[in-house]
Amino acid sequence: MDYTPAPHHTQNWLLTKPSATGKRGMVVSQVRAADEAGIAVLDAGGSAIDAAVATALALAALEPWNSGLGGIGFALVHRAGQRRADVVDFGPAAPRGLNPSSFKLTGKTSHGQFAWAEVEGDANVQGPLSVAIPSSTAGYTKMHQTWGKLPFADVAAPAIALAKRGLPQDWYTTLKVASGAAVLRNYPESARVYLPDGLPRSPPYQGSPGFFRLGNLAATLERLAKAGPRDLYEGDIAATIATDIKALGGVLSAQDLRDCQARGCSP
Repeated sequence: MDYTPAPHHTQNWLLTKPSATGKRGMVVSQVRAADEAGIAVLDAGGSAIDAAVATALALAALEPWNSGLGGIGFALVHRAGQRRADVVDFGPAAPRGLNPSSFKLTGKTSHGQFAWAEVEGDANVQGPLSVAIPSSTAGYTKMHQTWGKLPFADVAAPAIALAKRGLPQDWYTTLKVASGAAVLRNYPESARVYLPDGLPRSPPYQGSPGFFRLGNLAATLERLAKAGPRDLYEGDIAATIATDIKALGGVLSAQDLRDCQARGCSP
C-alpha cells in the first residue's frame, strides 16, 4: 500500500514550578547548586550582595556557557529603605589594539546564537580576536567592596569547592557540550576538558552522572581568594592571561587588564 507519513510534530512539554518564599532572603539563578552556594553565604552572615557574588562565582563552575570569570555584566542593587537603585556597570569593552578591519563581513546573517551580520571565520564569535576585556570579576569586586560583609575568601569558598568537584555530566550539560562540539574541538584545552577521547560525553542511563574536570578553574579561584580578585587584572593571573592571548594571536594586553574597572552610578 502507499503510505505517506504525517508531518513531524515537535514535542511540547508543559513544565510547572511551585512558588518559592523565604523569610530571611532568597537566591535565584538557573542552577540550584549555585543558589545553594549563595544561601550558604547568607547563612554564614553574609549580605545579599555577598550571596549574589558567591552565586555568580559558583556559576563559573556550573554554567560555563553563560557565566564565568571572563565574562561581562551589569548589576542593579536596590537596598532596603532606599528610594533609588544603584547600577554597577561592568559591560563589554574591546581591547585597545583591536582593529575593526580584522572582521570582514560576508554579507550574510550569522546562524549562531545571535542574528548578527556574519563575519569571515566567525572571528567576532570565537578565537583570540573575539575576546573582550573580562570585566565580570571587576564587577563582582566592586559590588563586594561596596556592600559586602564577609571576607572575599569566604564568599568564594563555595565556588572553589564546586570547581574542585567539577561540572556534572547531566543530560542538559552533555546536550550543551554536544551542541558546541564542532567549536570546542578547535581548541586543545576545551577539547581536553569537554571532549575526552574526541567525543562528547553521554549522560548515564542509570545512576549518578560523572563530572567534567574544569582545568585550572579551581586553582584560579583559590588564587583570587588568597591574593584578592584584582589579581585577575594586576597579578599573576593577569600576566598569564596576557601571555596566553598574545601567543594565540590576540590583542588583549596587560594594560587592558590593568585598566579594567567597574563603574558604579545611581540612576
